Amino acid sequence: MADRIDNDSLFSQLGIQEKQQQENGKRTTLGQEEFFRLMIAQMRNQSPLNPMDNSKFLGELAQFSNLASQQETQKTIERLADSLISSQALQASSLVGRFVLVPGDTAYLPDGEGRFLGGAVELDTPTDELAVDIYDASGQWVKRLALGGQSAGTVRFTWDGTGMDGNPLPAGDYRIVANVRVDGEMQAQNTLVVGPVESVTLGRNGQRSQVNVAGLGPVDINDVREIL
Repeated sequence: MADRIDNDSLFSQLGIQEKQQQENGKRTTLGQEEFFRLMIAQMRNQSPLNPMDNSKFLGELAQFSNLASQQETQKTIERLADSLISSQALQASSLVGRFVLVPGDTAYLPDGEGRFLGGAVELDTPTDELAVDIYDASGQWVKRLALGGQSAGTVRFTWDGTGMDGNPLPAGDYRIVANVRVDGEMQAQNTLVVGPVESVTLGRNGQRSQVNVAGLGPVDINDVREIL
């Protein structure tokens, strides 16, 4: 009897290499089942006159322990990810029907009494003159909100839906353009708009959930600045 059967020989006897090639293609690491089968085969085929070295046996046990630990860690991460997705879905669903403040330049003007269109302008520096121009779906300029001098930061505004002549305009989508005067010239600024959340699209395959805002469409839930 040979002193010890080498690993390649054991792999061949146990059919591990063939099974791995058939099921896993290029995978070279052992699974839990193959590891146990290989270890048991090594113990059965060791020579009584020259048994497996204790340090080597303990080393293989340590390898298995490390493998089992990695598998358990992976399962824990997967459970945590599932929990986070469920929590995010629950939070997102509670936004339906609520108004949110999100980045964008298009907002929906509702119909009915007490209607308004709201938004905000993000200013990096103070300005002596801030103006918000409103355009209808055809691109026609219908209103200017003169907000005067403002400090740096988020400047909020609301529009009651009336045109230049003071008459109410129809419900629908309107585009918001904000400009500040810098050195005698008007420069465009980033805008935020207020809109109702009509529905929520839950994230899949690593993608984040989205809220569908009236007049604006899908918005990443992480881009919601404020819930009103």
